[in-house]
Amino acid sequence: MNRRSSGLWHSARHIVPLAWPVLVGQLAVLAFSTIDTVMAARSGSLDLAALAVGGAAYISVFIGLMGVVLAVGPIAGQLFGAGRLVALRPALWVLEASSKLVLSCTKPCGWPWACRYWAAPCCCSRSRF
Repeated sequence: MNRRSSGLWHSARHIVPLAWPVLVGQLAVLAFSTIDTVMAARSGSLDLAALAVGGAAYISVFIGLMGVVLAVGPIAGQLFGAGRLVALRPALWVLEASSKLVLSCTKPCGWPWACRYWAAPCCCSRSRF
């Protein structure tokens, strides 16, 4: 075994314990999508088409924001480890803004104009809590 391959195996042994939860999470999302597709297909072609459009929108937003969150983590860790807590503010702002964006998209009432487009009764005017 040459030096390059031994370095690769050394790195892999350190990365695998950190990567397996991400792998399990991705497999769970894939299984969830597969089960949704099978169940919607049994219901009808229109339901399957709606699931495809909704799934495409969800994946686009999810992947985009997941990239932001995964990029901010190491930067914030490095700044925190260096004791530069003031420099953490922009990173925390990005995380807060992206989480608010995701939370606003989770139900129709997150956007004031959305109630016109959903067939379900609007909950903007009344509180469910």
